[in-house]
Amino acid sequence: FGGENEVAEIFRTLKEAVESLPTVAGNEHLKVVASYGKGNWATIPWLSILDRRETTTTQRGVYVVYLFSEAGDGVYLTLAQGITELESLHRKEAVRKLNDRAEGVRALIPSLAEAGFDFSAGIDLRSKGSKARMYEASAIASKYYGVNELPSDESLIVDLEAALQEHLRLFEADTHDDTLFALRQVAVN
Repeated sequence: FGGENEVAEIFRTLKEAVESLPTVAGNEHLKVVASYGKGNWATIPWLSILDRRETTTTQRGVYVVYLFSEAGDGVYLTLAQGITELESLHRKEAVRKLNDRAEGVRALIPSLAEAGFDFSAGIDLRSKGSKARMYEASAIASKYYGVNELPSDESLIVDLEAALQEHLRLFEADTHDDTLFALRQVAVN
């Protein structure tokens, strides 16, 4: 399982590639974090791009993240919410809170729908695990890429830039907007 295996190398390479994109490298507030597991293989490996002004951890806040399916047959690019702080709630209550928050955010980012992102709460990480179910519920907007139908690197970059642009726009907007103030509270609560 150590850091000298094929999966670890793939995730290091992916992390470095995302960090080197002009949109990411040119923004001092962005931090790229990846996980394929700590001590054990992760059921759902991920790579996230965090805005340090909002959160420095995937446990809370809203951020852009690639979620890889347990079956290894695809990956979702999502604008998602941290789940850790809600995991102490009963699962149905946590999922309801995530869905309510997601609906509020979707209303503020219509351009992602125009860019082909799905706004339904319908991602499927091909897992029965409780953590995977919470990740699925955390998705605000998503785009799926099957391993047999990956678009060009240019298309992947355009999609990532669209997600990052909308995320950054949300958190750089006027602080007097009540809806955005409520969204910021999601990030810190």
